[in-house]
Order: sequence, then C-alpha cells, then structure tokens
Amino acid sequence: MAAGRYRRPSAPGTVRPDARFAGDLLALTTVGRKTGQERSAPVGGFPGGNGSWIVVASAAGAGANPAWYLNLAAHPDHELPVIRLTSRA
Repeated sequence: MAAGRYRRPSAPGTVRPDARFAGDLLALTTVGRKTGQERSAPVGGFPGGNGSWIVVASAAGAGANPAWYLNLAAHPDHELPVIRLTSRA
C-alpha cells in the first residue's frame, strides 16, 4: 500500500480529508471477497478505544455500500493493519 499516495493532495487521483470532517484519514486494508487479495482504501475514522477504530461505510451517501465494506463483510475475521494517514487535533 502506497500511503504517500493518500497524503499528497496535489498529486492526481489523491484523497484529501474534507475540511468539515473532524476525524482521521485511515488506510483500511481488507481481503477481496472474490480475489482473496489484500486491498487498501482511504476511509474516515475515529478512535474507538482499546486500539480499535470506528469507520462509517457511507460511500458519500451513495445508494450502494463501498467495495471495502463488502470485502470486510465477506472476510470479517481477518485482522489487517489500519494505518493513520492524517490526524486532526
């Protein structure tokens, strides 16, 4: 996972934390439900305590769930790293 790709807002195709979002930008790694390969996606999250994270699978209000949610639902027992890319104080 190239974390730098998510950090540089000036690079094409990068993800910027929304100024209205008060949480952290995380790189969530899941296992693909069809391929079995690890996939990483930038998600907004909040610390949940005891080293856990709370993330919302909203797909920016779209009618369908994001792919990372479907992957996580298919393989809920995998413990993969969540990398904090930004921190809001």
